[in-house]
Amino acid sequence: MTPQQMLGVGLRIFALWLGVTAVRYLALLPVLKGMPLDNPSVETWVVAALYLAAAVLLWIFPLWTAHLLLPRTRFENHVRLQPAEAARVGCALIGLWFFAQGLLNVVWFFFQALLMGGSRSFFDGLALEAKADLLSSGVGLLLGIVLVARSDRFAQWAIKSKSPQADA
Repeated sequence: MTPQQMLGVGLRIFALWLGVTAVRYLALLPVLKGMPLDNPSVETWVVAALYLAAAVLLWIFPLWTAHLLLPRTRFENHVRLQPAEAARVGCALIGLWFFAQGLLNVVWFFFQALLMGGSRSFFDGLALEAKADLLSSGVGLLLGIVLVARSDRFAQWAIKSKSPQADA
């Protein structure tokens, strides 16, 4: 497998996660209908549709996306990775995980803000713990983007540091 193929598998797993998250938003529809909100179903459908569209695109085009994230290599039909390639794939997959976790919380915050609406800022009404959680999710989202976009630099940095066992 090439690094792009491994990342493609990770992207398909990420697509499954996005699809499950879309279903979760759709499962909220019956609960939200009983709440005194203007029209929560529109926002719920839009968020679910965005998650589902991203899931479908990543499921159909995982290798195209992987080639955007990692440079192309020659295809060889055996699993043979250099340490730098393995580190790059690992960084990209960990970045996708951070991105997924951060995205879930940040979108949930905006979804709640859309539902509550009103003239008052939803952010101002949040407790300090909720603001800290939102900040943590935003940092995780940004870290995921940086890890995916700069996986080559993180991989080089990780490979440069030698473990004590390597000298023995």
